[in-house]
Amino acid sequence: MKEAKLRARKYEKATVVDDSKMAEFIKEIDGMELVFKKKANEKGSLFASLKSHDIAEELAKKLSKNIDEEYIVLKDPIKKVGEYVVEVKAGESKGKLK
Repeated sequence: MKEAKLRARKYEKATVVDDSKMAEFIKEIDGMELVFKKKANEKGSLFASLKSHDIAEELAKKLSKNIDEEYIVLKDPIKKVGEYVVEVKAGESKGKLK
């Protein structure tokens, strides 16, 4: 069921955003810094991890442009407070967010 929903969402996004437009968008966001305010304990562990979905939502708020989370390369959810570099990739185009 989850895979079917993901495929349906990709199909919807394909009509809106293609890789050439994503390449332009990646150039625009390359090197951008995003700041997230999340609750954490004294040791710096987040109560709720930060996922690619959260990053995509923050980009949408900041730039008023939607990006599908599939373009955000995040190996594991972020679970600790700190600075991280996250890659954004569409085809051959690559960019980095901090």
